[in-house]
Amino acid sequence: MNETRKTSWWLTLVTMVAVVIAMGATSPQWASAAESSIDLSAASGDVAITEGGTWTLTGTLEGGVAVDVGTEDITLVLDGVDINNADGPAIAILSAGSVTIETAANSVNTVVDGEGTEEMDATIWAETNITFTGEGTLDITAWNEGVETTADIVVESGTILVHAADDGLNANTDNVSQITINGGTLFVETTAGDAIDSNGGIDINGGTVIAYGSMVDGNSGLDADGPVVINGGTVIASSGQMMVIDESSQQSSLWASFDGTLAAGTGVVVQNGEDVVVAVVPTVELQGLYISTPDLDPTAANQLFLGGTFEVDSTSQATGTITDAGTAGGTLSESNPGGGMRGRP
Repeated sequence: MNETRKTSWWLTLVTMVAVVIAMGATSPQWASAAESSIDLSAASGDVAITEGGTWTLTGTLEGGVAVDVGTEDITLVLDGVDINNADGPAIAILSAGSVTIETAANSVNTVVDGEGTEEMDATIWAETNITFTGEGTLDITAWNEGVETTADIVVESGTILVHAADDGLNANTDNVSQITINGGTLFVETTAGDAIDSNGGIDINGGTVIAYGSMVDGNSGLDADGPVVINGGTVIASSGQMMVIDESSQQSSLWASFDGTLAAGTGVVVQNGEDVVVAVVPTVELQGLYISTPDLDPTAANQLFLGGTFEVDSTSQATGTITDAGTAGGTLSESNPGGGMRGRP
């Protein structure tokens, strides 16, 4: 990263050392305790964290949270935060050994960014590994990218909703970065980028992943320079022409293609007889969908239905029984019509 820009960002936060100490501290040494709390509503402007350990954040902030802890590891527990930074990242990891972002049970957390520097152009930005865990919800709205790091991104648990202009998740060091999803729910939609973009590989081993990339410039739901491996979980992703699923994947998959493009908001249902395999209402215009679930049998009599009407949740998935699946249409196949590899291991 450009050191001048990084220094400039940090200089805007120097005064927060005093602010952090003022927020409920019993002594100046509290910041180095094993676990500390910050009520963001008590802050005026940006908040800086300069000690590692576990920090619980609550409240509302018009500004950003910057973490600068050297090589120490840090866990940020988000417990009902609403962070809106008009000038840059909502959460910027300037330095840390590794970072865990945890959502507290039953909490809803919202982070929004504004146009920042050329390098720090994500709602959650880092130059180190980021792991997402928890039992709450994290809703990310990005003017450019949702989560960006030069290292790795791991999703273990929790519900993460990403609404981004460019890439939703971006791990951007060539042949090094890795995005791994082991559990939780991850929903990503973009207007001009890939939903999940790794300059290394992508591994999905569990959880639910709904990834809608933009049709602009051939973007897709899952884009990687290395292998995209699907070993488990429910995965629904918009398919780009060059999107390839690695043949080492342990879970079966299907590709749905349409006559032309499918308008945003059009119901898509895949059924095997009376059993619903997947049912979603994509939030962006699509050329096709990649579908993988633990129970999917690509050789079964699966049927594709379009234009149905049913209730959906925040990830665009159907809730309850599907009473109107729509009309049969489109095509299901075991390979990407754009040239991807076979989806059955």
